[in-house]
Amino acid sequence: MGVSAISKIGGLYYQNTDDLALYTEWFNRQQHAICRGVVLSRDDKIRRDLIKDLICHCYLDMDKFAAEQQLELTENNIQFTSTGRLLVRRFCRIFDRYLPVQQQQKFSRII
Repeated sequence: MGVSAISKIGGLYYQNTDDLALYTEWFNRQQHAICRGVVLSRDDKIRRDLIKDLICHCYLDMDKFAAEQQLELTENNIQFTSTGRLLVRRFCRIFDRYLPVQQQQKFSRII
């Protein structure tokens, strides 16, 4: 809950408006402040789970992941070294199909 908050219910993600005045107006009227949403496809869910596992654990057991997602893969795992952990976000970008190729830098920089 809050301005520009992103929430998830099942396979649905939605985001509140990032306009503070509009959010406040809708809140005061006891209306939802949702400005957009998306229902995840199977592909989206697989990519989400893969990125989450890599970012949270810096490791992915490919055999276990493939079994859970009913996929067929040829290699066993991905694991980041101590130094490689600094670049895990950069690596995960290759799995994000919605990230524009030439995304403008808006948040924390990657080394």
